[in-house]
Amino acid sequence: MTGPPTRVKPHRTQGWLNPNCTAEEFAVGSQQICKAYLAASQRWAGEGLKTVSTDEKTGRQALARNTPDLPLKTGRVCRQEYEYTRHGTARAAPLVFD
Repeated sequence: MTGPPTRVKPHRTQGWLNPNCTAEEFAVGSQQICKAYLAASQRWAGEGLKTVSTDEKTGRQALARNTPDLPLKTGRVCRQEYEYTRHGTARAAPLVFD
């Protein structure tokens, strides 16, 4: 026997981000990163230079949210801010583009 459907779903969360830069600044930074990745093969072929990108494994970071979560309510999932403060990481994973 199943009960009536409930609108409270504590297992679901939704995120949001309070940006710390303007849309124009973000676009410029994104374009610079994309250009670096697109030019990686040319730098390797022409000059023998490798492009290395490093990223921390998010599952192994000690994180603290900058803003408290917005609580779960009937008909609304718990919401978390995407921004966080890092308190260290266990290891990094480098990516090498040849």
